[in-house]
Amino acid sequence: YEQEVENSDDADEQRFDEVYVDWSTDDWFVSLGKRRTTWGPSLAFNPVNVVVPPKDPLSPDQATEGHPVFLVSFATDMTTLELIATRDYDRNWTSEYARWGVRAALILDESDFNLYYFDGESDKDDNDYNRLAGFSYSSNFLSDATLYLEIANFLHNDRNYYDENGNQLSKDESVNKAVLGSNITIDGNTSLLIEVYRNTAGYTEKERENFFLKVDSIVSPVFDPTQASVLSDQEFGEMNQTYLLVSYRKSDILEKFGINLQLLAAEDRSSIAELEFDYNMTDYYKLIFNLKAYNGDENSEFGNSEVNSKATLTISASF
Repeated sequence: YEQEVENSDDADEQRFDEVYVDWSTDDWFVSLGKRRTTWGPSLAFNPVNVVVPPKDPLSPDQATEGHPVFLVSFATDMTTLELIATRDYDRNWTSEYARWGVRAALILDESDFNLYYFDGESDKDDNDYNRLAGFSYSSNFLSDATLYLEIANFLHNDRNYYDENGNQLSKDESVNKAVLGSNITIDGNTSLLIEVYRNTAGYTEKERENFFLKVDSIVSPVFDPTQASVLSDQEFGEMNQTYLLVSYRKSDILEKFGINLQLLAAEDRSSIAELEFDYNMTDYYKLIFNLKAYNGDENSEFGNSEVNSKATLTISASF
C-alpha cells in the first residue's frame, strides 16, 4: 500500500492481510486478531460492510486486508448471532476509540436475512460516531442466479456541498445507501453481474454543477492552495446518487485464457468501460492486461478523471 505521508522517502511497506486465532464448538465460534470479516452479500458496492476496509467496486476480488477484531458468534441451523468488538485502528496499530457491532441472521429455505448494527465512541469533540443500521437479503431465485439487497442507514451526512456562490454547506440528516443486484451463472465458467447502487449523500445535478463551479474558481486562473481541500470532495461513488454496474466474466477459454468486460455508469451520463484479459502462462504465473476508458463531459464524475484511459500490464505469481 502507498505511504500516507507525502514526500516520504520510505519504501512501500509489506503487510499481513490476516493474522488471527480461532476457537469453535458445534454452536460457538470465537476469533481474535486481524481478519477480514465482510458484512453483506453484495459483490461490488457494499454499504453495510463497515468492519473492514471497503471493496473497490471495479475490483472486488482484490480486497483482502482485514481489521483487528474480537469476534464471538453463536449459530444454529437457521440463526446466527455475531458480536464484534474493535477500535479505530490505523496501519500503525494506534487507536483512540472503541467500536462495536452485532449481526443477526435468519435462514429460511434458500433465503438469507440479516440485520446489522455498528456503533462507537464519540470523538474528542463529542461528535457522535456515524452509526450504521442495516439490512440485507439474498436468495437463489433460479438454480443459476442469485438475487441480493443491501440497505444501510448512517447517522450523519459527512459530505460537503456548495451553493452557486461557492459557499460550503452541510446537511444535518441521515444517509441511506442501498444496492440491488444479481449474479447469474451462464455456464460453469461464465457469469453476469448486475448491480444498481443508490446513495442519498451523492450530489444532485445542481449540487454537482455548483461543485465544479467551485473547483473552477480555485484552479483558474491561478491555483489557490488554501482551498485545495475542496478537491478531496470529489469522491468515488459520492458524486452521483445512482450508479449501474454490469460485469461479464468468462474464464477457462481454451483452458488458459479469461476475459472480463465491465461498465460502470452514473446518472450524470459518465462511465468507466473496462476490458481485462488474462493468460495463465503456467500453473503458477499469470499475465493480466487491463484497459480502462473514462467517458463523459468535463463536469461529470468520470469525465473529470485525470486521464482519458489507462492501460496496465501485470504479472502475478502464486506459490
